[in-house]
Amino acid sequence: MLVATFCLHWTVGSSSILFGQGSVFEIHLNKAGVQTDEQSLKSWLDEFAGGRSNPSPLTQWIQQLADEDYQARIRATRYLLRTPFPVENRLREVMERSNDEEWIQRAKMILRKRQRSNHLIFILRVLSDKQVAGVLPSLFVANASCQTAEEKTAVRDAIVNNALSADTEYLVKRLDDSSPIMRRVAALALEKVSWPTLKKHLARLLADPSDQVKVLVARIAIQKKIRQGLVAMTELLESDDLLVRVLAASTLRQSTGISMDYTGYIASESRVHAIGRWKDWVASNGKTAPLDFGLDRKLAKGTDLKGHTLLAYGNTNDKVVEFDLDGQEVWHCHARSPRAAEKLFNGNVLISELKNNRVIEVNRDGKIVWSVKVKSPLTVYPLTNGNILVAQFSEPGQVVEINRLGEVVWRLPVQGFCCSAFPTGNDCTLISAYGDKVFEVNGSGRITWTFDEPQSHGSRRIKNGNTLISIQPTGRVVEVSPQQKIVWECRHHGAVDAFRLDNGNTLVSGHSQTVEYTPDKKRVWVHGGCQYGTARR
Repeated sequence: MLVATFCLHWTVGSSSILFGQGSVFEIHLNKAGVQTDEQSLKSWLDEFAGGRSNPSPLTQWIQQLADEDYQARIRATRYLLRTPFPVENRLREVMERSNDEEWIQRAKMILRKRQRSNHLIFILRVLSDKQVAGVLPSLFVANASCQTAEEKTAVRDAIVNNALSADTEYLVKRLDDSSPIMRRVAALALEKVSWPTLKKHLARLLADPSDQVKVLVARIAIQKKIRQGLVAMTELLESDDLLVRVLAASTLRQSTGISMDYTGYIASESRVHAIGRWKDWVASNGKTAPLDFGLDRKLAKGTDLKGHTLLAYGNTNDKVVEFDLDGQEVWHCHARSPRAAEKLFNGNVLISELKNNRVIEVNRDGKIVWSVKVKSPLTVYPLTNGNILVAQFSEPGQVVEINRLGEVVWRLPVQGFCCSAFPTGNDCTLISAYGDKVFEVNGSGRITWTFDEPQSHGSRRIKNGNTLISIQPTGRVVEVSPQQKIVWECRHHGAVDAFRLDNGNTLVSGHSQTVEYTPDKKRVWVHGGCQYGTARR
């Protein structure tokens, strides 16, 4: 992958900011008046960590919103807009008791502005990007204070990315922390800075009383090809924790290439036989079977359609259909304006329902087995960690990663309309921002690649390292090299999605048809009745 060495201009409001000077999160913080130099970041983090044990300063700022002095009210407003401390719940509690209409309106304004830019999460993401030394103790305190799954993920990433070999002794002590969250994060950070040290503690961590700790350590063990991790992982398929079951199943599937038809988020009685098959397989093959994979959470992971074609019909027909090699329908389901569909390892289909503002998973009987509310979902991809990645079209758009509890664990604000988000591996995501650019960004918000096309409606990284980009208004599909050179293109009316097949042909979905094009642009397969959907084969 080519890492961009130039500066990209990103327009926020009336200002133009250079991407090369910071991450997306840093740009948003700077626009809000939050300083992001190393000392300021440490100060913000210390303030947040200190606020856990001493919340009185925050209470005082909230009270000053009703101060008779105008300047005091302005200072309080500015502070509450910029502080990384999660003030939302405190403001809402006071709003319920207050009769001061002017104070309530100020509080609503603060909540409205903070909703778009969670300063705590953005600061943690910037810390991950900058790798500031000496912040681990404050980050661990912050970890105990985080409330949402997104905050917990952000602080975990910040701890891992900022951990240094000099922190080894501190992290070993944290392995004995009373909190399983602390032990889990400490193990993850220790694996990065000193794997030999973590290896010494592996046996006791695999016997940890918390399934959340065990699944992470077993995952690390399997990555290192330590086969005790396989036994521990099969036991975790029976965990009471849904997220543990999902991660255990995805790890086993990735490491062995086998699924055993296990799905962690369906009824327990439906999992029993698959668990038995996994245990039998590990007993027979666990000591000798090859373990060959990369556990990358930001990588699309669907399933082989074996030559079948899966069509999401988009705006015109409320359905998703799978056709066999002879073009005969073998499966279909109803969905409201299905803009994207991806088949999963278990045979189910993941679908974005634009008109219903949700993402659904549908089984082979046409029944919804999982769903989550998401505003204006366009593309949706299953990730190797069991989560899903969704592009939210509404302006301003955003990309979200959602776990199987329906919790957002990562998000990235996008300038303009977010039309597609494709996971490319190495914790990176390729995004088509209509009205701006096509760009690739890592988990910390740092741009790693870009292509200047403001009218892109879809983009996808293909096996040769190039990128397929669909340009809806001009009806072009272009294949772009890492060096930003167009190496192939074709015309297709209203192109919104392109999918490269193993035979070198390209499936393109657009205004009224889905067409398969050869490299020399001949149309060898045409299917009508689809408007702005997707096609997979």
